[in-house]
Amino acid sequence: MAPATLNVIERRTVRARPRGDQWISAGHYAPGFGTRLNQELDRLAALPPNWDAEGAPRIQPAIIAAARHFISRWPNDIATVPTVVPSAAGTLQFEWNAGRRSLELEIETPSTVHYLKWDPDENVEEEEIFGIDDIDQAEFLIRWFMRGVTNV
Repeated sequence: MAPATLNVIERRTVRARPRGDQWISAGHYAPGFGTRLNQELDRLAALPPNWDAEGAPRIQPAIIAAARHFISRWPNDIATVPTVVPSAAGTLQFEWNAGRRSLELEIETPSTVHYLKWDPDENVEEEEIFGIDDIDQAEFLIRWFMRGVTNV
């Protein structure tokens, strides 16, 4: 999973909001978060075989469906819209990058997410796999990334 550049999208600050018995600071987010991600997934689903001119298969429909379900469970104000990147293996990943800090969530199978959490300035390099239904883990990782970007 290689870092990519962040698509800069309109950001606005929102106030912390209660969630259960904790307060979550939403930091910056892009309006239309879910809509924009679904548009990207539509674009990737339409890629033909050999989209990379090197024999890559189409993005697996089960991966697209799993990604749609995965993002539908994220709060809309969780983060900036990530870059959505297809892989030559027929999978896809969501990428956030800011300076040298990055987070990648790759939908490897319809049931697993492989993540890479990296920030050399904080000596952070972590890579693991978690179940796609573990939304708490996804939120934790995304909020880790956003804390470093927005200092919230």
